[in-house]
Amino acid sequence: MDAFLNFLARLLSMAIPPTTADPTAQYLHRLRTALVACSAFMGLLTFISMSFGWIPGFDGFARTSDLKIITKHVIGSELLTLRYRSCSSTNEDAKRLYAEKVNALMDEYQRTTGMEFNLPACSDL
Repeated sequence: MDAFLNFLARLLSMAIPPTTADPTAQYLHRLRTALVACSAFMGLLTFISMSFGWIPGFDGFARTSDLKIITKHVIGSELLTLRYRSCSSTNEDAKRLYAEKVNALMDEYQRTTGMEFNLPACSDL
């Protein structure tokens, strides 16, 4: 811990020039600080532009509609898998557990998509 604190103290002493430094050193330090701040700000603006798709040739990151579609397919797939396992299970406790999971996922599917998922009958699997 002491080594880390010493490292931070040395880093801070390098980041802030002493007040006794000549005006040229203080000017160069201010210039470096301004360049780092401007570079960080430009990086942030570039990231935001990329995420919204404002940069030509870059569509942006996942949109809410894309995430809803992916979530719909994942939950639907999981519902079908749980339904198949429930129908093929012979243990009553396992069937009850599968039914609880199916009901929870059905609620999540309806909240996410606004529609109800049509589970197939066991005879259809």
